[in-house]
Amino acid sequence: MSSKIVEKISEIVEGNPLEETKKVIKKIQEEVETDYKDIKELSDKAKKFVFEQPVLYIKAFIVDSDKKLLVVKTKQEATWDLPTGQIKEGDNPIDSLPLIVKNEVGINVEISRLLGVDHITEKNEERSSISTYLCNPLNVSVVLNPRFIEFKWVHISEAKETLGEPFLKEIDNYERG
Repeated sequence: MSSKIVEKISEIVEGNPLEETKKVIKKIQEEVETDYKDIKELSDKAKKFVFEQPVLYIKAFIVDSDKKLLVVKTKQEATWDLPTGQIKEGDNPIDSLPLIVKNEVGINVEISRLLGVDHITEKNEERSSISTYLCNPLNVSVVLNPRFIEFKWVHISEAKETLGEPFLKEIDNYERG
């Protein structure tokens, strides 16, 4: 028990009847339990942040020879996106991305370079890391995975308008070469 608590109890005990002292001790115990719960909750959050790895995603920024970018729309989201897949910690994204692209849109790709990495913490404190790679298509016959409802090739000059805020950095990195 901390010395402050012992001092507080000693002060209260002097000159107070037993029932009053019991009430004060009970209140102090409740405060200590509340403090313990708060400290444990903060500790658990800190452990999660420090020790749990973020969810890892890779995206394919596929640009053809006409400087057109492949964008897709999923059934779940009504916004345009890039072909994306989740990988496990330890997986090599360079090996995984061509397989993901083939599965998602039926295209064989060659990875050119990394365009950007974003780290996101959601409201529920779940963290993710998203790496976007520039890819060259080896064929352009798109065959969509059933989770998609639509695809289109947009000229890179229209990509910012089509994809919006989440991809501005990657589009700028692509344009800079």
